[in-house]
Amino acid sequence: MQVINQHNWVERSLSYLCRDFDSLQSGESYQAIRPVLQIGILNFTLFPEQPEFYATYQFLNVKNHSLYSDKLRISVLNLTQIELATKEDKSCQIDAWANLFKATTWEELTMLAQNNEYIKEAADTIFRLCQDERVRMECQAREDHYRTQLGIQQMMDRQAAEIQSQNAEIKTQAAEIDKLKTWIKAHGYDPADI
Repeated sequence: MQVINQHNWVERSLSYLCRDFDSLQSGESYQAIRPVLQIGILNFTLFPEQPEFYATYQFLNVKNHSLYSDKLRISVLNLTQIELATKEDKSCQIDAWANLFKATTWEELTMLAQNNEYIKEAADTIFRLCQDERVRMECQAREDHYRTQLGIQQMMDRQAAEIQSQNAEIKTQAAEIDKLKTWIKAHGYDPADI
C-alpha cells in the first residue's frame, strides 16, 4: 500500500515481487517455484497518461503479446480512480474493497459491511485494531512522521524562495551601487573619497 506518491512505485513493486519470487531452497527444482501475485493499493495515479482503476501486469512477448509466464503478476488498485471501475471490477466487488480503503468514518464502513461478509470481517478487524492502543499510537506516529516531513519540505521551499528574493535584492542593490560609482567617476570624483 502506498498513500503518498514517492515516484518510485514501479521499481519498489518489482523489487518486492522479485524478492518474493526467489523462494527456492537449496536442492529444489525450478518447477517447484510458486507464483507470486502482488496487489499494490495506491492513493495516486501511477500512469497519469493512462488512468485505470484496476490494472494487471504480466511478462509478455513484446511482438505478439504471448504470455511468458503466469507465475509473476502485479496488480494495481488505484483508489483515486474508482469511477473508472469496469463491469468486471464491479462484479468482483473490487470497487467495494476500494471504497473500504477510502472510508473515513465508521458509518461508511458499516454501510459497506452490510452487503459483503468479507468486508464486514475486514471492518471488524479494523475496528479491533483501532481499539488496540499500541497500534493506534503507531499509526499516529506514522501520520506525524508524514506531516513532519511535509512541514520540513514546505519550510525548505519557503526558505529557498526567501533566499532567491534576497539574492535578487542584493543584485538590484549591487547594480545601483555600480550605477552610482559610474556617475561619481563621470563627474570627476574618486569613489574612494566618498
